[in-house]
Amino acid sequence: MPGTVLFLDDKSAHEVEIDQAAAVAAAKQLVETIQAARKCRPGLSINSPTGVSKCLISSNWSLGTALANKQYQIEWDFLRDLAQRSPLTSGFEAMLADVASHQVLTPTGKDSAALVCAWLMQTGTLSLSGHPDWQGPWIDCQCTTLNDDSTTSRSNQQFRNASHPDHVAEHADWLKALDYDALPKAATLWAERDDRFPGIRFLPRVRKDLNNLACSGAPYKQAIDTLSSLSSDVQKWEKGKELLYSSKISDCEHFNRRQYCLVTDEDDKKYYFDAHAYFTGGVAGRIYFRLDADKRELVVAFVGLKLNGPIVSG
Repeated sequence: MPGTVLFLDDKSAHEVEIDQAAAVAAAKQLVETIQAARKCRPGLSINSPTGVSKCLISSNWSLGTALANKQYQIEWDFLRDLAQRSPLTSGFEAMLADVASHQVLTPTGKDSAALVCAWLMQTGTLSLSGHPDWQGPWIDCQCTTLNDDSTTSRSNQQFRNASHPDHVAEHADWLKALDYDALPKAATLWAERDDRFPGIRFLPRVRKDLNNLACSGAPYKQAIDTLSSLSSDVQKWEKGKELLYSSKISDCEHFNRRQYCLVTDEDDKKYYFDAHAYFTGGVAGRIYFRLDADKRELVVAFVGLKLNGPIVSG
């Protein structure tokens, strides 16, 4: 079941050395902050681009080293268990591969992969309070995306953050309102695909795509919504007329990326599935498909955050 994931950001660490007492106090404050967030969202889990144990508190302490003493076993077990409980397992590496085409800079110019992950997943960050950029409940950032055509898009955005239990109150209503836990499991979505998305045929390999995407929360929901929209478009498709789309669509890929989209269909013939629908707004989420005009169906070959290589048949 998709769950709410907040990203632990070690760019929020102290940039200078601190003593052990201060490191332990910072780790305990983080635990208290997460506990407060979980009161609003019991299913919440955490992920860190560096891994929780290596997440820095300062230049000389990490969470793993600060909480290594047995007297802090409860705090360490809490953090470790939340990280292990995160649904971002098989899909996390694929998501991190997409970080390279996105950049988020904090007010002082800190480049944060955790903030990029929060952008991709449309959630927020948990942090230490060692750096001034992460000491409030919101972070004003400059966001840059490298587009497929090598152009860049820039925007200024605010990101939700909590480095102190008091910050959680600012986001309590948002945390309680998230409905990702109500989304269908990938296995359920696949089993019910014909009923949920009439007019769309999925290549068998898409089942794995849905399994990978199901851990992502917002993008998974947006992919489902976009598939539903495409299904509705196909059902309204008038014979002899062009299919009209209600979603943002590109009907082809440029030459180099088009080669990624040559896939064997169920008739054992190869086709270009390079038409694609966008489903995550400012970040890279794609549904690659082709139209079979004779059967009046849309055939989907890929659903995911970004196509970084050839679509592998399977």
